[in-house]
Amino acid sequence: MDLLDKLLWASATVLIVCLNAACAYRLPRLPYIEQCIQLPSVLPLYALQGDAVQLKCDDPLSYLGWSVPQGFIYQWIRDGTRVSVSVSEGRVEMQEELLLFLPALTGDSGNYTCILRNDSYCVSSPILLNVYESKLNNLDDISYLNEANPGTLGMVICPDLPNFLTMANWGDLKWFKESTPIVSSEEKTRYKRDEMILFIQDVKFGDEGYYTCALNFSFNNKQLKVTRTIKLQIAGTPTKPSVTHPLSSTTRPSGERIPPKIIYPINDTYDSELGSSLIIPCQVLPGQQSAHTTDVTWLVNGLNVEDFFISSRVLQGEKILYIENGAYYIQVDLIITELLKEDTKSEFKCVAQNRNGYHETTVQINEKNTMGTWLIVGLFASGSFLIVISVVFWQLFKHSNKKDYILTKS
Repeated sequence: MDLLDKLLWASATVLIVCLNAACAYRLPRLPYIEQCIQLPSVLPLYALQGDAVQLKCDDPLSYLGWSVPQGFIYQWIRDGTRVSVSVSEGRVEMQEELLLFLPALTGDSGNYTCILRNDSYCVSSPILLNVYESKLNNLDDISYLNEANPGTLGMVICPDLPNFLTMANWGDLKWFKESTPIVSSEEKTRYKRDEMILFIQDVKFGDEGYYTCALNFSFNNKQLKVTRTIKLQIAGTPTKPSVTHPLSSTTRPSGERIPPKIIYPINDTYDSELGSSLIIPCQVLPGQQSAHTTDVTWLVNGLNVEDFFISSRVLQGEKILYIENGAYYIQVDLIITELLKEDTKSEFKCVAQNRNGYHETTVQINEKNTMGTWLIVGLFASGSFLIVISVVFWQLFKHSNKKDYILTKS
């Protein structure tokens, strides 16, 4: 490659890099493992033997900026081996992004990876599944944390239920405290029910303990069950020095009340071109409370996104729970499919709240100055053009001098 070709190639490279840097919205870089983009690990799933269990492949929209298009196929890997599905037995089923255990056995425990691929892309999503034979000695792992204050209306939520329970009869849901059935009534007891929530009127210190919600249901002509164990902690009661729970973000010192904290964005400003798409993730540490009892919401000028925008041009993404460096996080995305002028005049807020407190952060979106971008591109292009022209004239002048020297010598 001669000098002229090198200069042309360098000029083109600089121009392309400049265009990409000016025009692209860059999402966080993710690691590659065996030629697949690996998404962050989601929360570990703890279950009891005999329960119906669902593993769900994480949606790459929040990390890569696109949802799953047609032409992609799902594969499930367990501890490096592809998961086999027995059609005759039907205990393990795959339904696109779902891997179902109907029911789960202790031998199903392991490190699972959902792989989403086509001819061009490969995305992997890891998840840990632990299936225990019984609750004995495993309560800290399988229990979800709820908290309540004395004298208030307490809530115990039956959390993290599989997608295939949407058509279940919630009237069949049964509640237990320790091993004693709870009878709910509007007038005669302090307990009331609303689908998957147990309300406790006038909470007392004696209400603290482990609660279990159990639901028997029919699915694909099978009789199955789902149980969840919830630890209700009453504020102000004596506690152990520290307790770590699978769905709380940190180890919790006794008596300390830690509110949720938004770690990203922190009152940031985004520059983007009109007509472009934009994804802004709101990442939250739930603090002392469970991730399932922490609400994360995007507001536009004080209103919920779905109330402010009639169309689906601006959306709030699903609530994603994941683990990173041993800490548990919540992520909810603000998704703008087409940026309009009115968006640059609106105030966007991410709000995180639970029983321990409230935290919010404000985001401002500005219209990107494309004139400045193209001015930089033009300067680079002009400079590259001048370099090329200078090299061409220099080459012609050098050849001309050589010819004159040869003629004089002869």
